[in-house]
Amino acid sequence: LPDYWGQVTASFPGADATTVERLVLEPIEDALSEVDEVKIIDATAYDEIVVLSLELRADIKDFNKAWDEVREALETASKEFPNGAGVPVLDEDQQDQDSVVLAVTGSGDRLRLLDAARRIKDKLLQLSLVSRVQIIADPGEQVTIELDDSTSRRLGLSPSLLVSHLSDRNRIIPGGSVRLMGKSVRLRPLSEFSSVEEIAETPIALTSGKAITLGDVADVRLGPAEPASSRMRFNGEISIGLAVVPQKAVNLVAFGKAVRETVSIMEPFIEPLRLQEVTFQPSRTEKRLSDLNRSLAMGMMIVAGILIIAMGLRMGLVVAAVIPLVTMSALAVYAWGGGILHQISIAAFVLAL
Repeated sequence: LPDYWGQVTASFPGADATTVERLVLEPIEDALSEVDEVKIIDATAYDEIVVLSLELRADIKDFNKAWDEVREALETASKEFPNGAGVPVLDEDQQDQDSVVLAVTGSGDRLRLLDAARRIKDKLLQLSLVSRVQIIADPGEQVTIELDDSTSRRLGLSPSLLVSHLSDRNRIIPGGSVRLMGKSVRLRPLSEFSSVEEIAETPIALTSGKAITLGDVADVRLGPAEPASSRMRFNGEISIGLAVVPQKAVNLVAFGKAVRETVSIMEPFIEPLRLQEVTFQPSRTEKRLSDLNRSLAMGMMIVAGILIIAMGLRMGLVVAAVIPLVTMSALAVYAWGGGILHQISIAAFVLAL
């Protein structure tokens, strides 16, 4: 999709479509109607949610500024929402396409694959040609505490009591600061769990007055979140994907080379895991442009040949010599005007010849 398309969603849990339209959709439409850059608003109200498709004017030069004004309008509209309605969410990146999709394989441990995928993502985001990197089939992380029933009954421990102990221990609170001899010292209370080991070592007070650790009565382990929302397999292997989106108006071939160079650098650091290409659009684009460039050159030769046949060798060569000059001049004017050379523009040159 082009830069001037976007989508807005807002939720109102428990409300029917009529109520959503009256209390959520109408304030959004009223606010967006005051944004001059908005050309078309196509909205649909469903039970508990409203979806709006926005089209901005195509003659806008600064789309980032236009989308900022849309966000301000949505913020204004949200002030009129009833209690319980969610904040409207704007997605203006629907036009972004994944040009490269990679798969991290080589292990059945999805958390191990996820750790490698995160490291590769951080490295790819350092490339100036990369817009964003999205992890596909992210398993998430979940700490599971499996209580030993016989031991917990013997000690008089219940799941609700353990939950209370863990909640009291894992409090994220500000420590404040203390001024000492003209200097300000910030206090950091160590009240938040930082590892699975810390959770297992949490002291649990018994009714007898003694204390044991959580690991003595339960199995504490870190694993993928369950139930899984999505899974990915590549060539039959469990994998985690990386979708790489390039910056707008960049040389896609150069983007592909930069991604492959980064991948080759990272491969030794994730061994024995493997990083494989699922799709690689830059290679297809390079081949397609090469074919079109060949067609353009062939078209120029055909025209030159026809001119030589029709006008004779000397006059035909003189006239044919103008064709490359006109073509190069047209390309120069096209680039000067901000045009991007892609397969459609090259095909247009072929047809023009």
